[in-house]
Amino acid sequence: AQLTVTAHNPSLIAELRRNFIVGMQNALPEPAASFGMGILVGQRATLPEDVKQDLLMVGLTHIIAVSGYNLTIILRASGGLFAKQSKRLTTLFAVGLILVFLLITGSSASIVRAAIVSMLSISAAYYGRSIKPLNLIALAAAITAWANPMYIWADLGWYLSFLAFYGVLVLAPLLSKRLTPRLRNSIIAMIALETICAEIMTMPFVLFNFGQVSLIGLLANVLVVVFIPLAMLLSLIAG
Repeated sequence: AQLTVTAHNPSLIAELRRNFIVGMQNALPEPAASFGMGILVGQRATLPEDVKQDLLMVGLTHIIAVSGYNLTIILRASGGLFAKQSKRLTTLFAVGLILVFLLITGSSASIVRAAIVSMLSISAAYYGRSIKPLNLIALAAAITAWANPMYIWADLGWYLSFLAFYGVLVLAPLLSKRLTPRLRNSIIAMIALETICAEIMTMPFVLFNFGQVSLIGLLANVLVVVFIPLAMLLSLIAG
């Protein structure tokens, strides 16, 4: 077909994202620049195939797919910055951050699910209430399935998301009670525990549907995932 472009009016968000990508490519060599975009906003198109394959073989593909983990890191960091501010300011900043993150990442299904879970948690905390983790997961699943019933029938990512949520929100807190107070207060130890629990919950599903699983995936995640927040921060500075 012969196509003629009559106008080109990118949105402000698209312009900001493009300029950020250019900044990342100017500051970092490849494949570091592409990897940085992967862990920040889930952009994997420019990542070399051999790097993608290497990540797949060791069970680390999820670190370059934008997910609830990315959003959790950002919200925790913002919570630390505004810990001494008013509850209203902290809540408004967190909600604004979620909305901006949704716009920049393109509102993929996985990040929308994570945003719903985060918004429900933030809303409950603002009014001094708490939601049982299992009820929180069930409510988020019901909302997303109502919005798009095809998730139930054709989206493996939907099931993987909530299996991982169950591992992080239900299984990890149960196991953390058996740890020493020193380990419970360690950010690295808790990130490692949450990663292990998410892997435990998703591994049978992955094995059943894809017929393969990385034998060193659990160890690789424990060793690598704790450094992802630092990698995200440095990538953001580079961009």
